[in-house]
Amino acid sequence: MKKAVIYTLISMLCYSCSNQPQLKDKEIELAERILQDTLMMEVEKMALAVVQGGFNAGDGYGEVWIRDYNTFIELAMEVMPDREIQENLLTFFHFQGETGDIVDGFIPVEKAATGYNYRYSHSEPRYAAHKNTVETDQESSLIQAVWRYISKSGNREFLNREIEGKTVLERMEMALHFLLNERYDQQYGLLWGATTADWGDVQPEHPWGVELDENSHLCIDIYDNAFFIIAINCYLDLQDNHQKQAFWREVRDQFSERVRNYLWDEEREKFIPHLYLNGSPFPETFNEEEIYYHGGTAMAIEAGLLTREEVEVSNKAMMRNVDESGAPSIGLTLYPTYPEGFFQNKGMYPYGYQNGGDWTWFGGRMIRQLIRYGFVEEAYEEIQPMLERVVRNNGFYEWYALDGTPSGSGSFRGEAGVLFKAIEDFRSWAEGVVKPDRKEQLPSTGKRGLIPKLADRLKGRSRSNLRYVDPAIGGVGIILEPTRPVVHLPNSMVRVFPQRRDQLDDQIHNFPLSLVSHRRQLAFAFMPVSGGTSPERWSLRYTWFDEKLTPYYYSTSFEETGDRVEFAPQSRSGYFRIHFKEEVDHYLRFGIFNGKGEISVDNAGAFSGFEEIEGIRIFFYGVTDAAIVTREYLNSADKMWLLAGIGRESKQVAFKYGISFISIDQAKSNLLREIPDWDFGKVKENAYAVWDRRLSQIKVKGGTEAQKRVFYTALYRSYERMVDINEYGHYYSAYDNKVHPSDTPFYVDNWIWDTYIALEPLHMILNPEREVDQINSYIEMYRQGGYIPSFALVTGDWPAMTGNFAAAWIADAWFKGLRNFDLKTAYEGLRKNSLDATLIPWRNGPKTILDDFYNENGYMPGLAPGEKESVAAVDTVWEKRQSVSVTTANSYSDWCIAQLASELNLTEEAALFTERSANYKNLFRTDKGFMWPKDSRGEWIEPYDPRFAGREYFTENNAYIYNWDVKHDLEGLFGLMGGPKAAEEKLDQLFREDLGLPKFRFWYTQPDASGLVGQFVMGNEPGLHIPYLYNYLGAPWKSQKRIRMLMESFFMDNIFGIPGDEDGGAMSAYVVLSMMGFFQVTPGIPVYTLGSPVFSEISIDLPNGKLFKVIARNNSDKNIYIQRASMNGKPLNTPWFTHDQIVDGSTLVLEMGELPNKEWGAQKGYPIAK
Repeated sequence: MKKAVIYTLISMLCYSCSNQPQLKDKEIELAERILQDTLMMEVEKMALAVVQGGFNAGDGYGEVWIRDYNTFIELAMEVMPDREIQENLLTFFHFQGETGDIVDGFIPVEKAATGYNYRYSHSEPRYAAHKNTVETDQESSLIQAVWRYISKSGNREFLNREIEGKTVLERMEMALHFLLNERYDQQYGLLWGATTADWGDVQPEHPWGVELDENSHLCIDIYDNAFFIIAINCYLDLQDNHQKQAFWREVRDQFSERVRNYLWDEEREKFIPHLYLNGSPFPETFNEEEIYYHGGTAMAIEAGLLTREEVEVSNKAMMRNVDESGAPSIGLTLYPTYPEGFFQNKGMYPYGYQNGGDWTWFGGRMIRQLIRYGFVEEAYEEIQPMLERVVRNNGFYEWYALDGTPSGSGSFRGEAGVLFKAIEDFRSWAEGVVKPDRKEQLPSTGKRGLIPKLADRLKGRSRSNLRYVDPAIGGVGIILEPTRPVVHLPNSMVRVFPQRRDQLDDQIHNFPLSLVSHRRQLAFAFMPVSGGTSPERWSLRYTWFDEKLTPYYYSTSFEETGDRVEFAPQSRSGYFRIHFKEEVDHYLRFGIFNGKGEISVDNAGAFSGFEEIEGIRIFFYGVTDAAIVTREYLNSADKMWLLAGIGRESKQVAFKYGISFISIDQAKSNLLREIPDWDFGKVKENAYAVWDRRLSQIKVKGGTEAQKRVFYTALYRSYERMVDINEYGHYYSAYDNKVHPSDTPFYVDNWIWDTYIALEPLHMILNPEREVDQINSYIEMYRQGGYIPSFALVTGDWPAMTGNFAAAWIADAWFKGLRNFDLKTAYEGLRKNSLDATLIPWRNGPKTILDDFYNENGYMPGLAPGEKESVAAVDTVWEKRQSVSVTTANSYSDWCIAQLASELNLTEEAALFTERSANYKNLFRTDKGFMWPKDSRGEWIEPYDPRFAGREYFTENNAYIYNWDVKHDLEGLFGLMGGPKAAEEKLDQLFREDLGLPKFRFWYTQPDASGLVGQFVMGNEPGLHIPYLYNYLGAPWKSQKRIRMLMESFFMDNIFGIPGDEDGGAMSAYVVLSMMGFFQVTPGIPVYTLGSPVFSEISIDLPNGKLFKVIARNNSDKNIYIQRASMNGKPLNTPWFTHDQIVDGSTLVLEMGELPNKEWGAQKGYPIAK
């Protein structure tokens, strides 16, 4: 550890020794914000006022406590007489014991009450004092306070003041020796104290107790030892005797090394809470090592015990804890909290007082360390909630509850002191940036010149964007399906959520071990069960409460039993942890969801099984750390439901498992590879880190908190699909029913009809390599199964919906420069799908008589009302022919194929598919202005109402939506409508046209048409591009108006916040793109068209290392209209830009205003295809 400390000190000194790097605009902007920050000024003024009230911790407290005084002595020096500052310090020395110990606090003798064992001093008879023997920080606090006084005042003569024949400096050394002599553990070579929560003074063994007794559990923690090291540094800075310096420097270095050896968990990158010397006061089953101590970690950083990289990791961990707990700030004492009842003190309930309460006097200290180590941007963001609550509550409080409710004295001077110093540090840094010739330094912790001026390039982030993700959003379906709160790693096999009807359903039936296909099949029911009679245990479901939903972690409690369930995922495995509350019989219940399968448990207590789903098998292998005492099947003949009894002794039980599409042995291998240990916290932290990286790729500023929740939740949902099912070197494919060796991913579970329009374009920006892997997977499926799939599920091709939309996806990738796939084979498969396969909705396989008709006549024929279906392949119950939308969909797909044919120099085929791409014109009735079905004779079908025509002619929506389903030839479409002006008027009317029926009747025939504005449908994919079409009609201001209205009206941060089926990322990706201010109308043309960004700044970290930024100046909920635009400083006069401009790392600047600028971007035009 000595090397680590030396490394830390040297690396920081190198900052100050090296030439100051050229300042970036980002630093200067931040510095100017800090210097002009009125909130800081207000808090600073309030702090100066509150400290004038005295030297006690706060109004209502009689004592002057040394560890509190240490936090605000420098603030007090701003306004209080120097004589009084010194007098307080000297009073503590007056009460110093013969062994060198320092008292906790003193009080006027006439106010000394019962409850403490007071000591008295003949040299200072005015006061009585008491010693809190639970704490081990009083000596260190006084030494630090003296150093702070001398560092600020320059009065080194104070060190020579005598108290009963000994100088202040001598008494400081006595205090250090007391700790070495009386609080030193020989085994570990570190200081001990009583068991408390982090830096606290409350023992678990007593309702209230400030003294050690026979019940106390002694232990070593990071806070006491870090505080001691800081005190030694302070003493060394004041001591000029070389011999004494050498001695205490050696002590410091030895302590630093031992702290790293014994208290630092290298693997978890955190400090161990306690090393117990006479046993733990907590139950044996309680895993205390998962708890993260914020205060002690902050002190360790101040003591120089962590490298700069570890400081950054620690800050991220603290912010992760804040996000998970919902705490107001990094003042959060610790996380997770000690359970209810672990401390006899009634105030030590979870997130109460020192057990997870939010204390600024340690959060503020962490802020100072972030500034010290160069993480100024993070520090500035993280201090905001601390400053805001001071002003909001008009006072400084001891601690805050999860909901921000303040507690304790409203004049807590410790909070005022640390905030005052943090503001001072911010200002010192900022002035060093804007005035680089300033010579002042930020305060050190003991060595002169140790802390450099911080003008290095600001890096990284502070709070994780995960804090904005709320998987409950959209948890109740408006008409159709709810959006599930899926817990998983991005694009990974294991996907878990509680099995219930929707977010309003208050009971959980089971937990699936995985979701096999989005919104379709679940596999392997799992449920912990407590008590109950034998028959009812098979069907018990529990009422949930206190549910925690995140992408990486799930937990909930059950009302009936008090049990709590936690889950954290890996890619092909998962980890459940169950906390049983009552001493009754406990069970693990396993079952089969889909009617065919088997669950087994062997003599060693390992579970395994398979489940058949649509012709394939999924397997699992799992183990528990509990002993299996009983085994019972619901039906021993089929072994589909198993109840494994684990007795009543186990209070915390873990179950971890792997899944596979290959075999049980492979499932076991997946588990052992991904979760080899019984360390739930490690699995959870890894999942957090994965998601943190994904969601940090896009950063936004501005907007409301609610808008950020909508945005980042949508971004999280865009990572559910596709799913990589390669299992470490091989995968099972349902497309030829074989296991294939492969070192590359194999992706399944894509609903291309939904995803091609927004999800794939979004990830061609964020994850182009994965998009290529997914396309390669589709090509492999074609090689294995003979067709390019429609909905490429793990169970095989699910021929849902219409069209050949893989063509749009593959063409879009190619023309965006994604080339690492076999275009010739992809084209071959797309061509076969178009010319030789059936186009009938929800069918796959060879072409039929209807397809021959389409190929010969250029449209899919419809049936007149009442006409009987004659083609057996058509679903006559619900899906029917969808003749118009089949024609428009394949017109677009064929246009995309034509572009690829041109790339392959297939001139004749390019011409063929170009001709077919105009087929949509065959069904546009110019005299009516609508897409209109024709029969097989070429006659317009009557009667026909564009509002009410259902699946006979259209897919999920009506003619008002499919009128605009010609993304590839907007100029041709507008011409059919009578020109751009007529098209604009028709587009206006779309948003105004009455339904013509009561909604319940309209939705009876159009249940997918949710999120209605006139006849426009926000809740379904076919209409997503429509609001942007004004950009091609010379009226981009109307797109800006519509998009902003639609985002604000239909996408909200509540359980009703998605207006239709979310479709596994399809709708969510649209939200992400639209909230950033742009969208791609035509996949296949690498051009994005502008809307109205919700945020004032959007930054996308591109995989090539470059940065694309959108800056919306003067943006607000009223200023929604683009006044002018520029790209890389050059005027942008069209409402679109190219994909190349994104990946080249451009900056798009939009000047926003409250009134539309109808001239900007008003020239009519169309982006070219290539």
